Amino acid sequence: MTGIAKRTLVAAACGLAMMLVAGAGAAPTQAGTQAMLPIKIGGFKGSLISFPAEVAMKKGFFKQHGLDASLLYFASCPDIFNVMLSGGIDSASCPLSLVMADNAKGFHLRLVTNNIAAQEYTLIARKGLSRPNRDKPYPQNLLDLKGKVIGVTVRGSDVENLMRFFLKKAGLDPDTDVTWLSVGGPPTAIAAFKAGRVDYMAAWEPEQTVLVSIDKDADVILDTRKGEGSPLFENYISNMTEAQASALAKSPEKFARLAAVWAETIAYMKDPSHFDELVDIFSSTSGLGKPTIESMLKSNLRYFDSTISCGSLNNVAKFEVDVGDITKDKIPSCKDLVWSGSHKYLAP
Repeated sequence: MTGIAKRTLVAAACGLAMMLVAGAGAAPTQAGTQAMLPIKIGGFKGSLISFPAEVAMKKGFFKQHGLDASLLYFASCPDIFNVMLSGGIDSASCPLSLVMADNAKGFHLRLVTNNIAAQEYTLIARKGLSRPNRDKPYPQNLLDLKGKVIGVTVRGSDVENLMRFFLKKAGLDPDTDVTWLSVGGPPTAIAAFKAGRVDYMAAWEPEQTVLVSIDKDADVILDTRKGEGSPLFENYISNMTEAQASALAKSPEKFARLAAVWAETIAYMKDPSHFDELVDIFSSTSGLGKPTIESMLKSNLRYFDSTISCGSLNNVAKFEVDVGDITKDKIPSCKDLVWSGSHKYLAP
């Protein structure tokens, strides 16, 4: 992952031009007489990782905790961090591995809340693709990727780093044995896959559900959510909500409220009695059909968690050392990486 310290404000301006602000749902405030604090949160339209923020907006949880929240949508986490660096947003939910890699290069991000307590990607292949090694065990079954086109959100992304890890496990050279193609977030990635522009992709929701379960356009090679691909993935955190250390020091009350919103929202999402309402909320923000959403949520709601496992965080750090994103001397301690105001959410 390239260090964001060298990214330009031109890129930040491009990221800002891609934003779309979602309106907050009305709800009575529980903030009493305390002032409402504005907060801008970056995310991905129609993506599962941004779903807690969408739910919190629709249910009025932000307002109940005294936050005047806006959601701003981007194409990738590098775009998000560009804008965060320039002060255009306060927080976002992006891969923990990306946070560690950029912090090792001099950035100062801290973790505010957990989001998805599992690795989140599924390696998929286009239906009908010639795969003579498909029945061999991992990683020999990945030899079929040689000479093929692999779709990633953007070059240098968390997705590409994971694919590079898989390719090296199979004895392939990520720089010469495959072709990389940037396909963006779920809407454009799904379109690129369906158009045959890519042969393989490390998919994230709703890509897995749409391409594998509903439309039957793809075969699963391995599913990291089930711990496949590395023993480290058995206890892992793929996605957390983060903010700049300077912003946390300047407005600690704002981020304490954000952490409380996230905890309440995830508890709400994991209550089975709310399932139908969650389907309606995701439908209203994504445009996907309800059968697709029902299938996706049934498979993935279990992975959301507001507690922060230090053991899982350490596994992410070990993986980042394995892929060469950070060196052993740059492995952060759990309590240093997690903002002090969120230490009450820590677990072993």
